[in-house]
Amino acid sequence: MLKPLFIVLCMLSIEVIGQNLDSLESLTASGDPIQRIDALNKLGWESRMTDPAASLGYLQRAYDEQINDTTVHPFGWAQTANHYGCVYTLIGRFVLADSSLRLASARFDAISENEEAGKSLVNLGINFYYQGKGSQAIEYCEKALPFFDNYPIRKAKTSQNIGVFYRTLGRYDKAIEMYTNALDIFQSEDDVGSQLATLNNIGSLYVFYRQYDKSLEYHNRSMELAVMHKDVKAEASAYVGSAIAYDLLEDYEKALNYGWLARNLYDSLGITHWVHKTDYTLASTYFSMDSLDKAIGIYRNLIEPLNSINDQISLTGVYNGIGLILAKLNRPDSAIVYLEKAFEKNSYIEEPTMYKNLLINLASSYEMVGRTEEALLLHHKYNAIKDSLYDAMVSLQVAVTESQFRFDEKEKEISAAKNELSGEQKKNKKLKRSISGFWVAVGILFLLVVVLIVVYLLKRKDVKNAKAQQQEILRKYETLEEAFEQIYSQLNAFQDQKEGPAGDNSSKKPLPDWVNELSKRELEVLSCLSVGMTDKDISDKLFVSLATVRTHCRRIYTKLLVKNRSEAANFAREYELI
Repeated sequence: MLKPLFIVLCMLSIEVIGQNLDSLESLTASGDPIQRIDALNKLGWESRMTDPAASLGYLQRAYDEQINDTTVHPFGWAQTANHYGCVYTLIGRFVLADSSLRLASARFDAISENEEAGKSLVNLGINFYYQGKGSQAIEYCEKALPFFDNYPIRKAKTSQNIGVFYRTLGRYDKAIEMYTNALDIFQSEDDVGSQLATLNNIGSLYVFYRQYDKSLEYHNRSMELAVMHKDVKAEASAYVGSAIAYDLLEDYEKALNYGWLARNLYDSLGITHWVHKTDYTLASTYFSMDSLDKAIGIYRNLIEPLNSINDQISLTGVYNGIGLILAKLNRPDSAIVYLEKAFEKNSYIEEPTMYKNLLINLASSYEMVGRTEEALLLHHKYNAIKDSLYDAMVSLQVAVTESQFRFDEKEKEISAAKNELSGEQKKNKKLKRSISGFWVAVGILFLLVVVLIVVYLLKRKDVKNAKAQQQEILRKYETLEEAFEQIYSQLNAFQDQKEGPAGDNSSKKPLPDWVNELSKRELEVLSCLSVGMTDKDISDKLFVSLATVRTHCRRIYTKLLVKNRSEAANFAREYELI
């Protein structure tokens, strides 16, 4: 079952000096036009979250101040356009936001305000992100990066945003790469708060690759750093991440322990939003433990508060969880109602991992109530996007990226150690041994890549053999279906009559007794293999999932004492069934 990964995206813009709103209001009547414009811009920015309409009113006044003479305060002119764009993004007027932010970036660039120009581009990327256009969001944030060459913290935070966008698109390898780059900068700049958030985000991303030990490693690093610096919120976030990892490792005692630690901390801080998210994590753990009453009770209590804060990702997970519990309680009709709600919610949040999870859950529920055509359609969709060799290679690339980052860190340590006194030689040797270990790891990864490629080539060979076999069959029969019926009827007759398929036809080789050990479904699958059908062809024909087809194939190979589908397919020719 999918576990939630919560990554907070913050709007970037001009830094605002915390001033009393009344004093700012008084400055709007100042005789100095620059002071008036700055005060109106700040008022517009400060009120963007609480009162967007008032925010736009302040910004309109700032715009009116400058419309007749943009040379009075060019920085303020660009700032007004940037703030306009951010407020329009918040209220969902994305086209107006787009034009305002493009204008702001161009104006900042024209007056060589590189950092502000870059931030306007990042805001433009966020505008696209809120529209569900992840690729464009990444494009504009990447355009912003060169503007931050002299602003490392800003560059790192932009990398974090790009990581969020890649995560939404399901590109977890790129997301981890961007967060790792950001972490490197935060460590060099000694930015503890950003380090904590980044460590937790990387830990959460490793869950997608089922690398739970890596996930726990990053959450533990965050936990230790948070305790050292007394950052209670970051500590609670690390507890949540650890709870999810331990749940997936089926260590439910630790999962519940960390989950309740996190919930109590969030409750003490008064952060209701995160209390709800932690409740969702606890419900998921109770579900994993088969404590279905506790799980469904928490899930149902979360629907109203998650709706009120518009947390669509968590709400989708809640509906999915309730649906799975009802299915487990043998109430498929009720389960379908909730799973369809989750499926509908997912179409708005475009979460690829949740989408795959929902496809297979809903398909299984449809099968339970006999809605086979709908189930088959969802199985087809699932098979089209399920994990492939490419995903395995991507997972491998994550490990390589992580190793490279560690290698770079060791190189820096070695460079620093060379300038130290001779008493540090032992440390240098240790570092060199670490690097040797890195190259050993790279060698192992290379071997894994080779193995994956070999597996891929073998699969291609199987497909090629199957096509050749189909062509051979079609020379003797008009359709594969006709050949299938011929083989299946003879095998079925042998089982029913306990005699050779041809009866008095002594020219054919008698079938062996082990044919009687095959189930009726296995007879069908063997007949399909004999005419060169692929796993997907068999799945479509027999209206079963690919996983079920592969299970039947493995059992057939065992009973026939053969190694693969090609040897199984030769069975029909050997016993002259076609």
